[in-house]
Amino acid sequence: MGPIEIRPFRVEDQEKARQLILDGLGEHFGNVQEDLNPDLDDISVSYAGDLFLVAEQAGVIIGCGALIYEGDGIARVQRMSVLRNLRRRGIARAILERLITEARLQGRWRVVIETGFWEDSVGFYTSWGFVETSRDPWGPNMAFDL
Repeated sequence: MGPIEIRPFRVEDQEKARQLILDGLGEHFGNVQEDLNPDLDDISVSYAGDLFLVAEQAGVIIGCGALIYEGDGIARVQRMSVLRNLRRRGIARAILERLITEARLQGRWRVVIETGFWEDSVGFYTSWGFVETSRDPWGPNMAFDL
């Protein structure tokens, strides 16, 4: 299918990236209330000043992830998603690596993430070195110190 390019989000990626994320949420939750995800209505506005990456292969958006710059030297990973039939091929790992590299370049000392109680997600972040820092009703909160 060709090489995978990981690049910053462009306005023309809006609908494909939005649908990719909503489809992933639907797999985990069974259904998705789109109005509970208002940041996806206009990704370029919602993530202005932050970093939203997409993974593209042969003109198709196959993955994405965002890095939100928070105070006190912390960056938050959000909206990590990869097409279901392309998972476990290193796409999410490549996206996360780029996000963590960017966090370092921005002088951040910690990267955090909130994830659900999904074994595949928790296992993925644990394999990267993230550790659980707390837990809420939706799942663990994890951190990776740079």
